[in-house]
Amino acid sequence: MTETTLPIRELFELEALTLTTAREKNKIIHQMKNIRSAGDEVEEAVRNFFSRRLAKRCLVGHGHIVDKHGLVSRDLDVIVADSMDFPSLQENRDGREYFPFESVYAIGEVKSTYDKSKEPIHKFVESIRFAKQSLKRDPAPHNFVGTGFGNGITLNGASNGPGRPYLNPLFTFMLFVNSGDFAKEDIEALFAETPREFLPNAVCLLDKGVLLYHKNLSSAPNHYHAVPIPEFENDTDCVWALAPLASSESLAMLWTMICDFLTGTTLLRPHYLDYAKRVFQPDDQPLQVLAGKKSEGCDNKLSQPV
Repeated sequence: MTETTLPIRELFELEALTLTTAREKNKIIHQMKNIRSAGDEVEEAVRNFFSRRLAKRCLVGHGHIVDKHGLVSRDLDVIVADSMDFPSLQENRDGREYFPFESVYAIGEVKSTYDKSKEPIHKFVESIRFAKQSLKRDPAPHNFVGTGFGNGITLNGASNGPGRPYLNPLFTFMLFVNSGDFAKEDIEALFAETPREFLPNAVCLLDKGVLLYHKNLSSAPNHYHAVPIPEFENDTDCVWALAPLASSESLAMLWTMICDFLTGTTLLRPHYLDYAKRVFQPDDQPLQVLAGKKSEGCDNKLSQPV
C-alpha cells in the first residue's frame, strides 16, 4: 500500500495565492476610485482564511471591542472572538460588530501593501495601547480552569505554567499582502522603545517573512522559535527579528502562532448586566410586590405605592 502525506505546503501556497489575488483585485477597484471597496477585498479574504482555518468556536469578524463601561475601541479589520458562549452586542448593516471585550481572543490589522509614509505599524501600536490600557476586562487567574459557557473554577495551588500571570491575554497581529517599501530600519526605534505588551505579537509580510519575538536566536539561527506572547517572556536571550520566509511559510507561521495561542487561552464569562445596566433608568417609583401564598416570616400583600 502506497503511503500518502498531506501536501500542507501546497495548501498554504494556495491560501497565499488567494490573498495575492485579492490584492490584485484590490488594485483594479482602486483604479475605479472606490477606495473603501478596495480595502474590503483584502480584509475579507484574510477573514475568510482564518474563518476556515481556526477552531469552529472562533468567530472571525470585524468592527469594535466594547468593555463593560461602554468604552469602544477603534475600528479593527480582524477580531477573533468566542462564537459559542458570547454573542456580539450589535451588528451593523455593513457587517461590523461590537464584541464584549471578555469574548475577544485576538485583533488584527490588514493592509494590501506596506507604505512606510503612512506608518501603519506605529498606528496599530496605538490601537493596541488603547485596547490594553483604556479598555477593561478582568484577568483570568493562572489557576482558573474553564468548564464551559465561559464559566470555570479556580483551583488553589493549580497553575497552567510559569510566566503566565493571567490566562486571557490579547493576541495582536498585522498582515501585509505585499511588503512594499518596508525596511526594518524604519521600525527599529519603535520596537526598541515600546513595551512588548503594546507591540504586535507578529507582523506578517506575506512576500517577505514574519517579524517575530524569537527565542534563542543566537544559539539556533536557522530555527525559528517564535514566542507567541512576548509580554510574558522572561528569557533575556530573545530578540525581535524578521524571519525571511516564502509566502506559504509566512502565512503558516502566523496561523501556527494564533492556533498555539488559542490552545493556551481561557476566557472569563462577561457579566451582561454590566453591559446592559445603562439601559435601566432608576426613578423614584417604589417596587410593587405581588401578593401570593404567605411564607413564614413574610408578608405577601401587594404593596401600594407610598
